[in-house]
Amino acid sequence: MGILSTLVYHGTLLMIGQPVTLKNVILFTVVFIGLYFLWLLLASKGRKG
Repeated sequence: MGILSTLVYHGTLLMIGQPVTLKNVILFTVVFIGLYFLWLLLASKGRKG
């Protein structure tokens, strides 16, 4: 969870430092959702194992 928080934090800083374009917002959203699903997948595997 710490890694996810760090990525979100740095991603947010990058977003703030750049002009917010539609491409940036979509890219950030896609990456965030991808990381979130990956985390859920790992968490569920961890519980079963």
